[in-house]
Parts: sequence; C-alpha cells; structure tokens
Amino acid sequence: MKSIKILFTAFFAVLIFTSCNNEPTTPIPPSTSPEITALTPSSFLLNDIIKITGTNFGAMQGSSVVYFDEIIAPYILNWSDTEITVMAPEINKSGKVIIETTEGISYAFAFTLDDGPRILAAGNGRANGEQDIHIEGINFGNTQGSVYFGNLEATKINSWTDSKIKVQVPYTTTSGMIYVKTASKTSKGFYLTIATQTDPFVYTLQPATVTINDVMKIVGRNFGQLQEGSYVDFNGLHATDYVFWTKDSIKVKVPVGASTGMVRVYVGSQASNTFKISVVYDPHFPQISNISTSGFKIGDEITVFGNDFGTTKRTDANVLFNGFPGTEYTMWSDNTIKVIVPPTAVTGKLLVKIGDNTSNTFDYTIIQ
Repeated sequence: MKSIKILFTAFFAVLIFTSCNNEPTTPIPPSTSPEITALTPSSFLLNDIIKITGTNFGAMQGSSVVYFDEIIAPYILNWSDTEITVMAPEINKSGKVIIETTEGISYAFAFTLDDGPRILAAGNGRANGEQDIHIEGINFGNTQGSVYFGNLEATKINSWTDSKIKVQVPYTTTSGMIYVKTASKTSKGFYLTIATQTDPFVYTLQPATVTINDVMKIVGRNFGQLQEGSYVDFNGLHATDYVFWTKDSIKVKVPVGASTGMVRVYVGSQASNTFKISVVYDPHFPQISNISTSGFKIGDEITVFGNDFGTTKRTDANVLFNGFPGTEYTMWSDNTIKVIVPPTAVTGKLLVKIGDNTSNTFDYTIIQ
C-alpha cells in the first residue's frame, strides 16, 4: 500500500510539473539596438572606404554616429538600415568599431590597422618607359626593398624613404599594376598607365597654386592643334575659358568652382596624366569643407559645412544642386547651412553661390 501511495504521489508531481511548463510565456521582443555583422575590408588605413554591414542602423543617419575606438568618423558616405559606408578616420592602431543610434549601442567589432606598404600616388597617374617617377605612400620602410611593374622588377631605384620612392620605369613595361615589396610585406596593386607616343601627356603645369580665374599654362605633347572637343579637367570640373590651345601648350583660366585636386587634359575621350594643384580661395568667396552625406533623397534635409556663407541668408545666396537652387532652408549661418533637397535636384555637384561668388564643389548622388 505504501508503494502505491508513493507511485501516485510521483505521478501527480509529474502532472503538475508538466502543466506548469506548458503555461504560455510572454515572447521576448526583438532587440532594436544596432548590430554589426561584418567590416569590409577588416584591415585598413586612414581615408580607406569601409563598408559596415549589419542590422538596425536606421534608415537615415540622423544623430547616429560610428566610433573607431573613441574617434567619431567625420565622413559618412552612405547610411541605410543594413549598411553604412564610411571613410576611416585618423586611426593609428587596431581597435573596435561601435555604432550608436537612438535605439542603443552595438557590440564592438574588431578591426586591424593595415601596417603594410601602401601606394597612394605614382607618376601622376601616367608615365613613359625609362622615365623617373615618384611613388608616394606610407610604410615603405627606410631600408630599400623592390618595386615591381606587373611581374617586371625595376632595376634602377634612385632613392627610397618610408614615404617616397624614386624609380625608373622599365623600358619594356606596359600599363598595369605596380607593387612595392618590403622585407616582410607586399603592397596592394596601384594602376599606372604607360603612355604611348600618341597619348596626350603633361610635362609641366604652372603655377601649381592658383585662385579662381587665374591663367594656368600647361606644357606637354599631343594636345591637338585645335581645342574642338578637347578640354582641361579641374578635379572633375571642365574649364570653358581658354587663352590659347596648341598641340604642345595650353593656357586656360581656372574655372569658378574649381577645388584643390588633380588637373588633366582630355583630347577627345583620351586623358593625360594628372598634376595636383592647390586652389586658394579669396576670403570673400564661400568655401565648402564638407556635407553631412553624399547620398540623399528628394525632400531630405542636408547640412553644408564651410565658411564665409554669411551670417544670414541673402536673397541672392543659394545652395545649388547641379545648377538647381534649393528653395527651403532651415538654417543659415557663416559656417553652416541646412537645406531641404529640392524636387529639381539630380545627381551631380553641390556648391554655394552668393551673388557672383561661387564656392568649390562637392559630388553627391540622388537616391531613388
């Protein structure tokens, strides 16, 4: 009898335990905090473009920020709920990326500082066989390594420092990737065009520091005897005012809107090598230092940062979206403008125009 009581007691205990476990439970709501799942690439340097993928970033950036350790990334190129494109800030060690939104803070995601050699510029983008060129970059080391033009090793290296190499282009090389090899690592490839005898080619450009409407002289070869459809490109902006144009010399006025960057000659669709110039703005000209995002939709509010915009908006002052003015402004100060993207805006260049004075330009994309 005692064993039967024990059996029934155990049976009812199991029933009670089972019924308790079968009681409905309150579902746990999904997290709305941002989560990083990947960095591409995961090893990078200052100014590299990084793609961050994950979830819950938010459809627009708003007040959200990306941290590289304690450094806030100042340049966000694109922002969506699952992907952010950002320019790496001034980092000097490996660390963690964190995203902070109004919904929370992500877990830290590790990145590695790329300490290998990196080519940043070579031969103004184009060179001749047997021409001495400078290769500029970082982490070359102060002990001479090797330079490869494709699979062909350069045999004449004139000088070597941690940031600059002077090397002679092998006579038989062709257009393609060049590499710097140190004792322990090899750089990523950097494309160098080897000019043919018929390509346009710039030997000199003077002056290298200019202001708007200065006359610049370009000396080279194969520019064509007449300008016709050819032009000088100032960092993406076509010049329109030429003093003269011959097959080996051009005089051109620096166009309104030109900014510090690369200048090259286009003969038809064929581009020359590039030369870097510095554009110094008159203090009365507005100047843009950055825009809040380079990709936006019609109706979005964007912020333009810079200086000499004026403390209040004048009637003849506007932000131009590829030539179309903004019509609705929520803020205008000497260094900040907030403007609603107008319905007429198309992908192109953004600038600030105040009277007859025009700023430098920034590229942007209209997101459909």
